[in-house]
Amino acid sequence: MWEKLKELWAGLLLIAALGWILFHLILIKTQDAVRIYESNQIVLWVELVGTSLLIVLAIERFIKDCKR
Repeated sequence: MWEKLKELWAGLLLIAALGWILFHLILIKTQDAVRIYESNQIVLWVELVGTSLLIVLAIERFIKDCKR
């Protein structure tokens, strides 16, 4: 059960993170530059924690896949 839940969250977070990156790349392409500024500290912390969680899950999945 726990492994399946981690797989689900890793996939969802990966989709969200890649969507966020794609959004910024589209802005760079259409506007030639993007200036990112986050004045809301709560949102900034949520983004930092979410990205960190994605990295931890990706590393854990990578190690597990390498052991197979």
